[in-house]
Amino acid sequence: MPGGRPAASPSPPATLIDYRTIVETKPKPALGKLRLPQVDPVTLDRFYGQLRRRGRNDSAALSTSRVRQVHAVLSGALGLAAHYGWISFNPARLARRPAAENDKRPVPTPAEVREALAAAEQVDLAFGLFLRLCATTGLRAGEVCALRWCDLVLEASELSVSGNVVHVSGLERGYMRKGPKSEHGERLVAIDPQTVRALRAHQDRRRARLGEWNDRLAEDAFLFSVDEAAGTRFAATRWASGSASSPPAQHMGALLGDGEIEPREAQASSE
Repeated sequence: MPGGRPAASPSPPATLIDYRTIVETKPKPALGKLRLPQVDPVTLDRFYGQLRRRGRNDSAALSTSRVRQVHAVLSGALGLAAHYGWISFNPARLARRPAAENDKRPVPTPAEVREALAAAEQVDLAFGLFLRLCATTGLRAGEVCALRWCDLVLEASELSVSGNVVHVSGLERGYMRKGPKSEHGERLVAIDPQTVRALRAHQDRRRARLGEWNDRLAEDAFLFSVDEAAGTRFAATRWASGSASSPPAQHMGALLGDGEIEPREAQASSE
């Protein structure tokens, strides 16, 4: 709307479900009955500390990254309340969210990678190819799951990364293929000769199997799937896999209500 707050772009379903889960299990039980002016930086700092020590309702302590996500949701909700004049400012901007952790992840050696690929190929050739693509291209597991035959240019030893597979409860098939988050997510990736040969062999096996049924492999079929026609699920995902009389916005419970806060706004307001 002209002169109004710019509309947030739609969030992926999996992200939306994750943020709703955060709201229902973390801030809403702890802060939901507080009036908005009671939610000050001290209250938020104490709440974040509690989450880091023992989670909520004596559950396991939350990781730093998860507490930062809780902070992002609260900052978005409280920022919206400040925008509408329900509170004078966003207290989450003054709260001390946990500093980001940069833990080093163990990286396998080339010898360990070769050993893992060889072991995987002995169990399942498709599984071995899936791991090979992850290891040699740097693609995420969901990006490999989203690869279709039309994304490959084997003659040029290239593949096009144009999507990602996410699993979302409530969808008819339980998953969806979505495009990249930004234009930088769509890219061409070079493939080494050994991986090209493995892809050709995988394609030949698929075609031969479908030929037994007088069918053919469609260009938009997925590389990894449960059904032989490669049109439905992805086998690779098994491997990677307030009071009634109060105004509605006067309590944190109402503000964090029924998924009305767009996660994109929460992310934008979390700094």
